[in-house]
Amino acid sequence: MSTRAWSLLIFLSPLFFVYYRLFDKRKTGELLSRLGTDTTSLQDVATSSVSMFFRGVIQLLFNLIIMIVSSWKLTLVVFAVVPTIIVAIVSTPTHGLIELREKLISPESTCMNSDEYSVHECG
Repeated sequence: MSTRAWSLLIFLSPLFFVYYRLFDKRKTGELLSRLGTDTTSLQDVATSSVSMFFRGVIQLLFNLIIMIVSSWKLTLVVFAVVPTIIVAIVSTPTHGLIELREKLISPESTCMNSDEYSVHECG
């Protein structure tokens, strides 16, 4: 064995030791089941995400073409207004809305009747 290969093996030996301990603690069936489940999950995510991405891009391009063909001036207005609205929505702090929602659904502000769908103010 060459000196470089031996030094690499010595350098990586703690890493291999950790992996060997993992295999010593777990049963073979458990590891194979986990490997199969993880592989299936990755395959599902990869195939569905890629297909959804391409479908979304094609829909976006098709809608853009339809918008330009129908009214190019209105398309320019949409491209001027929509990014502004998106920036406004993203930059709005949401903690106030969350606190308001928690205040509205807190037990002190509402009472449940015997009917599970009717909610009224406590008196």
